[in-house]
Parts: sequence; C-alpha cells; structure tokens
Amino acid sequence: MNENSLNLLDAGIWFFLILAFLVGYLIAYFISRAKVVNFTKNADALQSKFQVQEEQLKKTEEDLLRHKAQLRELDETIKILDAEHQRGKQSILELQTQVDKAKASEKSYTQTIESLHQQILQLHQDNENLEHTLSNTDRTAEQLTELKTLFNASKKKIDWLEERLQRLEPQTGTPVKQDKQPLDAPVIPEEPKLSTSPDPSLLSEKIVPDTFPKDDFTLIEGIGPFIQNKLYEQKIYAYDQLASLNGPQIRDLARAIRFLPDRIEADNWTGQAAKLAALKLQNPEHFSASQRKEPDPDDLSIIGGITPQLESILQEAGIQNWQILADAEIADLQRILDMAGENYREADPSSWPAQAKLALSGQWDLLEEFKRELSER
Repeated sequence: MNENSLNLLDAGIWFFLILAFLVGYLIAYFISRAKVVNFTKNADALQSKFQVQEEQLKKTEEDLLRHKAQLRELDETIKILDAEHQRGKQSILELQTQVDKAKASEKSYTQTIESLHQQILQLHQDNENLEHTLSNTDRTAEQLTELKTLFNASKKKIDWLEERLQRLEPQTGTPVKQDKQPLDAPVIPEEPKLSTSPDPSLLSEKIVPDTFPKDDFTLIEGIGPFIQNKLYEQKIYAYDQLASLNGPQIRDLARAIRFLPDRIEADNWTGQAAKLAALKLQNPEHFSASQRKEPDPDDLSIIGGITPQLESILQEAGIQNWQILADAEIADLQRILDMAGENYREADPSSWPAQAKLALSGQWDLLEEFKRELSER
C-alpha cells in the first residue's frame, strides 16, 4: 500500500513537473513569439523608413548633379561673355585710335591748307608788287627778262600750291577758301631807252651790297628757312635785333611777314634769340656761317616721328633717302615697322611721305609746322 502510494506520488510529481514545464514552455513561446512579431514589425518599419530615406538621398544626389551641370554651364557662359567683353573693349580702343588719328590728320591737313593759303596770298601780293614795279619803273631789257622769269616762276608755284590745295580739300571734307584774283601776265612795257641821268634813289638801292652778317634763325624753334628769309627782308639779321623786339614791334613784324603774333610769343622767339646771342658771344666759332651745312637728303631723322633706331630699320629695308620715303606707300611702311618687332608697331608712318615731300621741295617752314603739330598731339 505504501509502495503504491509512493509510486502514485512520484507519478503525480512527474506529471506536475511535466505540466509545469509545458506551461512554462508555452508561456515562453508566446512571450518570445510576441517579441519576434514586435521585432519584425519594427524591422519592417525601419526597412520602410530606410527605403524612403534612400529614395530621398537619390533625389538629392540627382538635384546636386543637376545643379553642378547648371553651374558648369553658367561658368562657360561667363567665360564666353568675358571674352566678348574683352573683344568689345579692344574694338572700342581700336575705333578710338582710328578716330584720334582721323582727327589728327584733319587738324594737320587744316594747318597745312592754312599755311598754303597764306603762301598763296603772299605770292599774289608779291606778283602785284612785281606788276606795279614793271608798270612804273624803267628797266633795261635784261632786267625786264629777269622780272618776267621771276613772275613765271611765281605763277608756277601758285599753280602748284592751288593743285595741292585741291588734293587736300577732299581729305578734309571742307572747301578751301581762296581769296585770289585771276592772275594775268603783267603788261610788259616796250623796251625803254637807257637814261643818262637815272634816279639817284634807285641807283642807291642797287649799288648798296647786302653784306650784313646774318645769323641762323632756323636754330630758333618755330622758325624755318622761309620765315628766316622773311626776317632778312625786314632787315632783321642778328639774334640781338630779334631779342630786342617788344610787344608792339612783334605785332608789326608778324603783320609784315604774315605770321601769327601769338605764335611768336608762344614760341618765345625773343627769349630764344637772347640765349643764342649770349652763346654766340661765348663761342662765336660755333655760329660761323661757313660751318652751316645743308640738310642731308639721306638724313631720315629730320622727319618728325623717325628716331635713329627707326632710321636704321628703314634704311635696312631700302628706304635710303627722302625721295624713296616720299614715294613709299604707308601700308608698306607699316609692314616694315610690324616686321621690326613689337616695340616699333606703335609708330605712326602716315605723315612720313608728306614730310619727305616737303623736305624735297625745300619747304622747311611747312615741315617745321607739321612736326610741331605732330609733337602737340
């Protein structure tokens, strides 16, 4: 009895233990199952959130790439606009240079026309005086022939000046004013009879030699050979004479030689003459007339704008003298300068042939005026 009771007790204990294990297992299973389900739900939520964020990241990367492409396009556009801006500035500078050159050329042509016009008026005045002399003074046949030759030469020079004015007129675009009367050949009187009692005043003018020593006024800035001869005609031979002139005398002299008094005062002829007079007293041998030389036709440096370096370049290119330079084309001169290097491309050869022609014809006053105008630009 006791043994059976013990076996039943053992069996009940084992049953209870097994039942407790099964209940605990079931409780643990359900608890773990709930945790697994909850973890799965959390994992799914995290996976969905990760996918959303991944899609947002892709969109952000696409937007970034698109912005980068737009920035590159804007950078290329900026470079293109900057290049166009630089080209525009260069074009403006070139156009401004052309405008300045055109203005300078117009001013130079205007000055040249005015100077030529003054010479024409002077020549007409000289011819009027010549006609008066021919009509009122008894001359020998030899003197009449000499006067007619002088008259014809003056008339040829007037025709040459008028032709030059006509060539210059289209370049300036303004008509040239010419205050002249038709030039007729003077009426030459019949061969006069030699008089045995000539006019003493006329004879005194003929026999008085012009031996007064003459200073070289071309050393004064603003005075060329033409103006120098005009000063000699006014009996002004020495630096001291020119230096001693006062304001009214300068105005009288300007009217006599047909020059501008303001230009005489601006160039300070009297001051320059005073300095030369002092230098002549200190070194008279340097002012000797025998030491004066005629301009060398091969000296290209006498042309305004041609430096010694440019002279060497031109001579190496075959421009050896004034005549060749006067006949040269401006485009050919520019090519020579371009081939010489960057330092010489800025030189302006547009006026060199015209200056060479003035030098060839001995019109030193016009050449000096031309060079002065170039230096003032």
